[in-house]
Amino acid sequence: MISPNEIKEKAEKWWTSQAFLQAWLSDIDFFEGGREIAQIGLVKPNEVLFKFFQIRTEQELLKSNSKKEKGFGYQLMWEKTNNRQLGENEFIRKIYFETAKDFLKFIRKETDFEVFKVQRQIIVSTFPSLEQWILKHPLKVIEHATKWGDLLKVCQYFLQNPNPNLYIRQLPIDNLHTKFIEENKPIITSLLNFILPPESINATTNDFEKRFGLLESESLIRFRLLDKTLYINELSELALPISQFRTLYVQDKIEQIFIVENQMCFLTFPKIPQSIIIFGCGKAVSNLEKIDWVRHKQVYYWGDFDVEGFEILSILRRFKPDAISLMMDFESFNQFSGEGLVEGKNSVKKLPPKLTDEESSLFGYLQSLPKTHNRLEQEKIPQWYVQKSCQNL
Repeated sequence: MISPNEIKEKAEKWWTSQAFLQAWLSDIDFFEGGREIAQIGLVKPNEVLFKFFQIRTEQELLKSNSKKEKGFGYQLMWEKTNNRQLGENEFIRKIYFETAKDFLKFIRKETDFEVFKVQRQIIVSTFPSLEQWILKHPLKVIEHATKWGDLLKVCQYFLQNPNPNLYIRQLPIDNLHTKFIEENKPIITSLLNFILPPESINATTNDFEKRFGLLESESLIRFRLLDKTLYINELSELALPISQFRTLYVQDKIEQIFIVENQMCFLTFPKIPQSIIIFGCGKAVSNLEKIDWVRHKQVYYWGDFDVEGFEILSILRRFKPDAISLMMDFESFNQFSGEGLVEGKNSVKKLPPKLTDEESSLFGYLQSLPKTHNRLEQEKIPQWYVQKSCQNL
């Protein structure tokens, strides 16, 4: 038969599923006529004789934790039976809750329910339209109980100032600390999606800033000009926001773009006419997809000998199919793998698309190596070899 702890687990589901709160919001008595606990493990007639003492022990435990003994919680419905060998006995046939008060005290949610009622009143007194939002998300009212004053300020601001075209921290919302919106984007998104008119929302994106008309900090593209004739105000190395790199005025003079993952390789890459080198820094190569003029240049990618390096190459070829890998072949690997293989992340399990046959074979070979020795870092490639590989490009 079911135990008191199992009854609590089943009763708690009425809370976590939001069924009780949604019924209360809809003025429905969730416990009208008694809300029964399902699947309590009824005693079967053929079990009574050989499990009698076990059944009696289980029933006594249920009785001692019931409302009759504790003053709150579940009620027990009993049924009398006669057995030729055991005589007259009572067995539990139903376990149920009569009232919300009994239920809430039993699962220890009395305080949470009082918090819910108070916060709900605060919310609907400011935004009556959020009554329907609360009906869908009652537990969020409790989850964010200490924040509703500030959350409603944010809602009021966006309703009065749709698409403000400011950075989050520039929003002039009184007594709101600068990180509040950044730290509470999921709940604010849910609220704004509900209260703002459709024309004030960019429904094509889930990015918070883009969705609600805010400015966002741009990623920087760090690059070196490998030809002195390309220097910008005598500067050979710069880091520009994507929007500025998009309009780089020397773009017409650039013929080749090199992308590397390692900072020292970036800094020591040889001089090459009409060329620049970009510090890729992981999967940041996807930022280049937003730069139209990059598509019209010859692009070379040089990454580590590991599965992640080939995945980045694959990402690059999604928007630049003719990108060429540099020093990422078996000849280079075999020549320098004796310098020492190290442990890689090995986070890529499936062969990435858009690799050449040799690249695919090398990817598979790296996957087959022991985890502790499956990565050759690109800085292990000596400078003389880099210069030699770039001579005839």
